[in-house]
Amino acid sequence: VLTLYFGGSYGFSAIFSTSTTSPSTPTSFIAESNYGFFVNQSNGNLFVMEQAGGSNGTLYRYNASGAKLGEYTVGIFPSNGARLK
Repeated sequence: VLTLYFGGSYGFSAIFSTSTTSPSTPTSFIAESNYGFFVNQSNGNLFVMEQAGGSNGTLYRYNASGAKLGEYTVGIFPSNGARLK
């Protein structure tokens, strides 16, 4: 089963998901304000970046079921290339 994850646009407040094999109305999968996200295709973990204006941002790590696995401080304006400090 493949899952499609998506958000609205810059500064969207949630990540949504739906099955690609049996599409339905997308549901809010992770309800966090975020600047971008990345899905690890080998294990389904999601890395969600939140920016904090001109200061360091936060990277949240979730498993494929939406449970938070960790929270880390990252650099200014994180995106898919966020670096852990």
